[in-house]
Amino acid sequence: MRVQHFSLDKLIDAYENSDYIEYSQLFSKDVRKILTKSVFLAGNKKIKYDLGKYISREYLGFLKENEMTVVLWKAQFTKTQNDVLVRLTLSKQNGKNMVMGFYY
Repeated sequence: MRVQHFSLDKLIDAYENSDYIEYSQLFSKDVRKILTKSVFLAGNKKIKYDLGKYISREYLGFLKENEMTVVLWKAQFTKTQNDVLVRLTLSKQNGKNMVMGFYY
């Protein structure tokens, strides 16, 4: 799968900056209905409290799950010595990769 059309950096930057508008633009319409601004901000606050600031990542690979593609990275954050698994679930919609899920 080619994920060059999708920018994980853009997603992480929006998350780090607590920018809901920029962050949510990458998600499918169905996910945006669930991921409201208040849900985003609460999750964002918790992850920053638990993990700190994002430092870097290493690409691990991808998996096909039905109609979805799951891309995996090992990431480092400032508040933990542990590696953190980053899981990005994408679905092709109207010729574009749209985010269905983004998990730390």
